[in-house]
Amino acid sequence: MLSHSELIGRIFICTNEKAPEKAQCLKGEGEKCAQWLKEEIEKRGLKSKMRATKTKCLGYCDVNGASLIFEPTHEQYSDVKLEDVPKLFEAFLEKLKI
Repeated sequence: MLSHSELIGRIFICTNEKAPEKAQCLKGEGEKCAQWLKEEIEKRGLKSKMRATKTKCLGYCDVNGASLIFEPTHEQYSDVKLEDVPKLFEAFLEKLKI
């Protein structure tokens, strides 16, 4: 079993769904971003070092994209679209020296 202390990186992706008139990360591609990250982590053989976790509201809502938080770098992004995720992920890996 993998303990949390063995993980070197976590990415939290909001997939919250709110009333239609409010900003919601699910509508803003949160689910697509989460799926891409999970698949990329698996493809690169990083599951023993990193997790991508879907969450509810992270408090950085935007009508056009999802909210993501990268840990342990404490980087927070809102209005993230699927097309932004590969670049953000690469930068995160660089900072973690992976």
